[in-house]
Amino acid sequence: MAVLANEGNGHHYFVANPSGLPAVFAQEFDDLLASVAKEAELAIELAPGVEVVEVFDRSFRREGSKIIVPFGTFSAKQEKTVLVKLRVPVDRDGTQPVADVKLAYRDLAKRSDGSCGGSLAVLVRADGAEQRELDPFVAARVERSRTAQTLTEANKLFESGRGDEARAKLAARSSELKKSETASLAFAAAKPSPAPRRASKTLDGDFEEQLGAVSQADRNFAAPPAGAAGRVANAAPSDLGGARARESAPAVAAAPQATVAPASREGKASVRINQQSASQFGF
Repeated sequence: MAVLANEGNGHHYFVANPSGLPAVFAQEFDDLLASVAKEAELAIELAPGVEVVEVFDRSFRREGSKIIVPFGTFSAKQEKTVLVKLRVPVDRDGTQPVADVKLAYRDLAKRSDGSCGGSLAVLVRADGAEQRELDPFVAARVERSRTAQTLTEANKLFESGRGDEARAKLAARSSELKKSETASLAFAAAKPSPAPRRASKTLDGDFEEQLGAVSQADRNFAAPPAGAAGRVANAAPSDLGGARARESAPAVAAAPQATVAPASREGKASVRINQQSASQFGF
């Protein structure tokens, strides 16, 4: 279901019981009413010599030197991202063009076609003095993709009965996130630059949300204490992310501990909750 939702630029939800369904449908209905554009596609026209290494998380198609990424429908103030890793020629110093980017869409308010765009370039120096570090907000987006991948891989390990390995992977990811957060915040403080316009979250908030989801996944996989059966199954998706989850969560532990049974109701609920978080981080 998560794969189908991502391919169609839709949403993926998990509800523990039928009582959670009205809120999901209400959210989707509100988004539909707030739609301002549809049939949106991002065209990335690569400069000569630039090669695509990887397009993360999203489906895409190629048309000659272009990469076309479907974005589907936009609600008012909605933010969507695409992460692409490129290889740029470094045969000469100076500013190197990377790509021209154009977003085309159907404007639902004006009932006409619309578009916007821009150009990307990178400064190259043979001594490697430029572009040593990622822009902090790009770095956070890279980490979101890695967090999504880790949650998916941890789910697969857990479902195959390797719960301790799943939790060890989550512990490693938590450590990586903390290091990346420290480096990104330090870089942002040393070289201040404006955040992307209308960014949906702050830089530290982005990392806090990821750490909260990883910590929640670890708790979901752990066997609940006596008398706490059903706790995971009754967890609401809104409890998963953000600083609140991290503040109330114990540190992720790599040491082998008891885990819930993958085939149990709690185990299946844990996997679905984690996959919902992974879907959110991938976009």
